[in-house]
Order: sequence, then structure tokens, then C-alpha cells
Amino acid sequence: PVTSINYNDDKSITVKLHDHHSIMADYVVLALPPKLLISTVQLTPMLPSSLIEQLKKCVTWMASTCKAVLVYERAWWREKKLSGFAVSRQLKAQEWHDASSATCNALFVFCLANTTKQQVIDATIKIFGSDAENPTAVYITDWSNEAFTSSSINDGRGGHPHVTDVCRQAYWNGRLWLSSSEVSDTDSGFLEGAVTRGIQVADQLAELMFKEKTKS
Repeated sequence: PVTSINYNDDKSITVKLHDHHSIMADYVVLALPPKLLISTVQLTPMLPSSLIEQLKKCVTWMASTCKAVLVYERAWWREKKLSGFAVSRQLKAQEWHDASSATCNALFVFCLANTTKQQVIDATIKIFGSDAENPTAVYITDWSNEAFTSSSINDGRGGHPHVTDVCRQAYWNGRLWLSSSEVSDTDSGFLEGAVTRGIQVADQLAELMFKEKTKS
């Protein structure tokens, strides 16, 4: 992991890693969630305070969510002519989707942080009945405990991230760019937002590099 990024007097950038190695770069594109950037990476010189405040408040979509998959021998919900989709705001497991494939019968579940496997099973039984009692496998990941997703700055259960154009500008004389999904001007927080923002930064950076090359 990166621990610090320094913009040097000669316009080069030094990226220092957790293992004490360093990488020299001409440009840096940051694709991690803004809150994670602010809480884990030391930037020198500091970014403008107006930008820092927005980054601190920018929600990391799904960072406080637990995701689970329940695998079953048969797709009993389909046998009952059910879609497999359900929503609850009373249980720790809150949203179900049919995630079956040609070779696997499964329900995907969005849950609150710190939900256990048994709580997912119990909630699924309450929603769908006794057919949900005995999954052959349960896979669960709590994103609030993932070091490269969730930060020390509490995300709560806010909605989709929203930032202004100040987060989409280049800094350090065009050397530092923010490119995570959260700062995208469309579909922020989603994979589509990450792709959109990545293309924007790539195009703008390519144009900048071309201009600098033609000047030299």
C-alpha cells in the first residue's frame, strides 16, 4: 500500500510504499475511495482545504455493507414461481436477488455491517420460509472490515457519493488526478462510474502530456 506521495521541486513525484520502497513518477492517478485516500495517504504539499472537506464527506458506496451468497441444492424459489427478489428494512439482511447460474442455485443478499452467516440464514427463512433452512454453502464478506474499502472516517449508511467539479480537477500542476468511481460525474459509486471517470482522466492526461511534449 501507498503511505505518502510527495510533489518535488523538479516536478517529479515520489510515491512511498508501506515496505519503505519508493517509486518515482511524472504523474499519479489515484483510484481509491476519497475517504480512504484522506485517512491513509500523506500528501505533500497538502491539497486545498476545499477539496479535503469534500473528500472527507464523500460516501464510499457500499463500504458499510455486508454481502452474502447462499447456495442451495435446488432453486426452490423458482419452483414456487418466485423471482428470488425481496426487500426488508426490519432485518439485518435487507435485500435478496436470484444469483443462480446454469450450474449453481444461489441467492445473493445485501446485509448491514457485522451480519453473521446465521443471521443471513435466519432472515432468509423469515422472508421465504423453511425451504431456505439448509444452504449447502454460505459465503459472506463484510466490506466495513475491508482495509482497502472502508476507512477510519465513518461512512454511516449514506446514499450515493456526490462531489463537485473541484474533485475532478488536476492538482500539482496537472500531475495529480483523482480517478475513483466516487468522483465520477455520472454513476458515482458504481463500476460504470469508475470506467467513465477512468476514461475522462486518461483522455485529459493524454492531452496534457501531448502538449508538454510538443513544448519541449
